Amino acid sequence: MAYQEYAMLEKWYHHYGDLVGYENLYVVSHGFDERHRDITPGASHITFPRHQVKGFEGNRQHALAELQKSLYRYYDAVIRVDVDEFLFVDPQIHDSFIGCIQKNMKNSTQAWYALGFNSFCLDPTDNADTGPNMSAIARQAVATSVYSKAIAARNSFVVFLHGALYTGKTVFNTKACVMPDGL
Repeated sequence: MAYQEYAMLEKWYHHYGDLVGYENLYVVSHGFDERHRDITPGASHITFPRHQVKGFEGNRQHALAELQKSLYRYYDAVIRVDVDEFLFVDPQIHDSFIGCIQKNMKNSTQAWYALGFNSFCLDPTDNADTGPNMSAIARQAVATSVYSKAIAARNSFVVFLHGALYTGKTVFNTKACVMPDGL
């Protein structure tokens, strides 16, 4: 879900389009925004109304969770990330992002967590806005628990706030949530 955020949306679009295919991307605009459609022409677009801000976060989380659950009819798993969150895999461990998820898609795995970093450039001559490939530009990163969170889920799980919310009817296997090496 994005409200304006045009520069980040463009980076998000190219990064995830390269990872999973542009036709598999869903942009949720918080309020109609034609520029979102211009920036992400190959993605599917959904607009949530912006006029109601009372209870915004709760409404947003529930609406996105329902969207995620509806996508399980079409996809094996659904990645849910903010417009300023980018997933990378260690190329010494995985050949691709899809390969990482497939390698870790055991029957009991229902939610994937990623080790999160706040990335930045210490060198003022580097400019993280020069292109969509941020991993080639941002060379410094600080690991933080704030950004280490659920990023993908399937079946009875949805990404909710920073975790994976179980919505099933029975008790789930505690090994259902994993943080793959190299993600």
